Order: sequence, then structure tokens, then C-alpha cells
Amino acid sequence: MIATILALPAFGREEYTRNFDKTISVASGQRLRVIHRMGDIVIRTQPKGELVVHAVISASASSVSEAKQFADRIRIDVQPSGSAMLVETLYPKQEEGQSWLHNMSYSVRYEITMPENSPLEISNSFGAVRVTGLKANGEITTSHGKLEFRDGRGTQRLEDAFAAVEVTRNAGDLSVSDTNGSVTIGDVSGQVRVKDRFAKVTVARSGGTTVMSGNGAVDLSQIGGDVHVTTSFAPVSANSVKGNLSVNNQNGDVDAVGVTGFADLSTSFASVHFEDIGGAVTIKGQNSRVRGSKALGPATIQNSFAAVEVTDVRKGVRIVSQNSPVKATDVGEASVKTSFGGVVLAGVGGAVEVENQNGSIDVAMTRQQDCHPISMKTSFSSLRLRLPDNPSYALAAKTSFGKIHSDFPMMVSGALSTDALSGKIGAGACSLNLINQNGGIEILSSGSK
Repeated sequence: MIATILALPAFGREEYTRNFDKTISVASGQRLRVIHRMGDIVIRTQPKGELVVHAVISASASSVSEAKQFADRIRIDVQPSGSAMLVETLYPKQEEGQSWLHNMSYSVRYEITMPENSPLEISNSFGAVRVTGLKANGEITTSHGKLEFRDGRGTQRLEDAFAAVEVTRNAGDLSVSDTNGSVTIGDVSGQVRVKDRFAKVTVARSGGTTVMSGNGAVDLSQIGGDVHVTTSFAPVSANSVKGNLSVNNQNGDVDAVGVTGFADLSTSFASVHFEDIGGAVTIKGQNSRVRGSKALGPATIQNSFAAVEVTDVRKGVRIVSQNSPVKATDVGEASVKTSFGGVVLAGVGGAVEVENQNGSIDVAMTRQQDCHPISMKTSFSSLRLRLPDNPSYALAAKTSFGKIHSDFPMMVSGALSTDALSGKIGAGACSLNLINQNGGIEILSSGSK
């Protein structure tokens, strides 16, 4: 044992330090348990079956004798316990009449080298934990100290509170639970599950990932499987997901880019953005601006009190909104229902159904190989439909307090009227129904302004 006495005159305290060292052989694959509090733990591994425990025991008090008396009573046990090898710190208890212990500060810092193939279990508090090179399953719990895990293999379960957790490289599944501390994870080949509150979660280059958070941002990138995120009051960003993506957020932005499968995104009082989605897109927002581009599957969007703008969704869009303008470009079929906002659809290649209230409608169709019906209805605003050359529609149009205009010649059935028409444009192959109240109807050529 090596003892050191340090004077701390600025604080009127003295510090006493002694070392503990022990080396013991352990069976192959034998579990190591460390039970500790009030100090850091550093774990390294080695190939051989040997456990090396080095500890620095420190105490400070108003006098050297008090510090030494307390430090000498701190005991470290290293011994078998059931099927495991146990390392435990035992602090002296305060006895009646020992009021001087209230002025005592103390800690034990461990540096432990263990066999790399031994499972590890750590229970710690008020100290940091760092583990490197573990090639077996681990279960590590600490609080009020940073938890770091590197270069592992196996299933790892990590728990912390009021401090950060960092994981770098693990070949296996990982579970992390933290409260009031950030979580940063990189290069984990297995499934990742994170539960956190009041801090940011960052995961990069992992297998499938599930994050349950509250009041903390979530940033995910290069995920090799399905992703599920639940959080609130903070943004979520998911980039390059080789699987399906599900995000349930409240009062936080959602950004999804480069998802191989489907994207199911929801939030409120914040924006939603998607780009380059390999499957279907489903968005549920409240008071949320929605923007998106390039989805190979259909898009279904429900929103209120904010704009919706999407482009390049070739399998079509279905948008139900309230008090929101809607704009969709280069889409297949389009179904839109909204109110108190304009609807603009451009480059539509399939059927169209638009129902608006107190908002304009402007739809531009592309040339189509097959017949697709068009139905548009609004009130107190304009209704415009732009068709490519040689259209073929059976028209039924009706308006009030407005006029009907067509750039194309029509064969009209029944009596002629400026506010109601029934007839054919071209061969009349497709159904075309246009209704406006207190507004005009225009059927224009694609080249018209």
C-alpha cells in the first residue's frame, strides 16, 4: 500500500490517499460484478484469465488524522460470489458520537483489467464509468457520472442518469436508458433501443433503432433497419434509413430523408419534411407545415392550419386538410379536401378529386394514356382546369354568380347557359364534373396563362 498526504490550505482541509492492488485468476467466461459508489470505474480487457484490480482511495477532512482514519476504514472486497467474481466497495458507517464524519469527503477510483470474454455487471453511483474492449454481454448501471462504452461485442444494457452516455462500436444489440443526459451512439451492428428524457439522442451507423424520448432532440443517420421514434417538444431528423420509418412527435419538427421503406410521420405545431422515400408516405399533422418530394409510393397527408406542398409522388396523393393551402406537382392521382386555402395541382397524371371551401382551385393535367375522371368543387373563389391538347371528357359544369368558359369546342346537350353546361369535349370518354358557388369556371388549354 502507498499512502499520500496532501495539504489543502486554501480550504483548511487535508487529504489522505492510499492505493489498493490485487491480482487474481478467474475461470474462463466467469462473470465479473462490480458494486460501487462515490467514484469512477475504468474497465479494460485482456485475453488471459486474470483479474487485476487497482484502486485509489481518497479522503479529505479538517485534519490528516481524521482523513487517514476514515480512508483506512474503507474496505475493498475481491472474492468469488456464487458463479461470479465480486469487486465491492464497503464504506464505514457513521456511529453515534462521530459528528466529524459530516465534514468528510471521500472517493474510490478503480482501474480494473479483466478477461475480455467474461460477462460484466456494474452497479455504480456518483461516478463515471468507462469500459473498453468487452467481448461478452454487459449490464452497466451508474448515475451522476458519464458512461462510456467502446469496442465491444455482445448484448449490452446501459443505464445512467444526470450524465451523458456514449457508445462507440459494438457488435451486437444495445439498450440504453438515460434521464437528463444526452445519448450518443455510433457503429453498432445490432438492434439499438434508447429511452431518454430531457436530452438529445444521436445514433449513427446502427441496425434497426427504436428511440423513446421526451423533450429531447433525436438525430438518426445511416440506420440499417426499421426505425421507430417517439418524442415531444424537440425535432427529429432521420437520414438514410434502410428500412421503414415511424415517427410520432408532438410540438417538434420531423425531417425524413433517404428512407428505403415507408415513412409514417406525425407531429403538431411544427413542420414535417420528407425526401427520397422508397415506399408510401403517411403524414398526420396539426398546425404543421408539410413539405415533401420524391416518394415512390403514394402519399396520404392529414393536416390543419398550415400549408401542404409536395412534388414528384407518381403513385398519387391524398390530402385532407383544414384552413390550409395545398400545392402538389408531378403526381399521379390526386385527392384533395381543404378549406380557406387555394389548391394548386400541376403535372397530374391520373384521376383528380378536389373539394374546397372558400378557396381557389387550379389544376393542370398531363397527357394521359388511359381515361381518368376529374371532379372539382369549390365556393367563393375561382376554379380553373388546364388540359393538354385533344382532351376527351363528358362535361357537367355548374356555377352560381359566375360564368363558364372553355378554350375547347364542346358539343352541348340541353339548353345553352352561362352558369350550367352538359356536353362533350372531344369524344367524351372521361367524366368531368365541375361545381362552383359564387365563382367562375374556366377550362383552359395547357398553354394558356
